Amino acid sequence: MSEYEAIQAQIAELQRKAASIRAAERAAALTKIKSLMVTFDIRVPELSGTVSSSVAAPRTKKTSQGQKVPPKYRDAAGNVWSGRGLKPRWLRDALANGAKAESFLIR
Repeated sequence: MSEYEAIQAQIAELQRKAASIRAAERAAALTKIKSLMVTFDIRVPELSGTVSSSVAAPRTKKTSQGQKVPPKYRDAAGNVWSGRGLKPRWLRDALANGAKAESFLIR
């Protein structure tokens, strides 16, 4: 193997390592961002600057009649449920594991 080929192999290995590290750090960053968004009730439009944070409307969900219903329950991952219709899987799983529905109420 020539010196050039050896360096190219090292570059390829470093690029693989860099991609792996980037993916892990990106996943950690997304988890932290999602947690902060839930904690401070931040919405995506606020991040892009299209909506003022002081006048952001609450998240809503359309019903079959077109009426918007604000969410009543939220978990740490940002999943929301209006309290109408079937319970979503994230809430059913949490309740099955001993959580109380009151702990997910949006105040």
